[in-house]
Amino acid sequence: MSRTVRSAFSLAVLALAASLPTAPAFASGTLSTQGDAQRRVIDERYEYGKSVYLGREPGTTRYDYCLQQDGAAEKLKRRTLKPFRGGKAGDFARALVRCDAPEQQVLAALQPEQVRFVLYYLNKRYKLNLQ
Repeated sequence: MSRTVRSAFSLAVLALAASLPTAPAFASGTLSTQGDAQRRVIDERYEYGKSVYLGREPGTTRYDYCLQQDGAAEKLKRRTLKPFRGGKAGDFARALVRCDAPEQQVLAALQPEQVRFVLYYLNKRYKLNLQ
């Protein structure tokens, strides 16, 4: 191939590339437009219950939550919560005690509306399916 044919071919390729859309057409992945990004749906009840549980809400105190089982207070773990799966929310709420003072129910220190949010958070967090 002669030099003039090669340079003419090169110019034709460059002209074609210049006429195509800009770089995103050559990038890997999908071409997204503004507004296509997936938006995460935030569960406000879950987040509020979490903030009360962790003591981040103004006017609340952070407590260590334990379960009163067999006369001993045990930390909340999937293993210790297993007996409450599919059970009643009232039974679960009565079993929640403070780790440092097992004779005190931890939810008694909260306002009634906050209790619902904390129970909602724990139910969803540990997949308890409380009724």
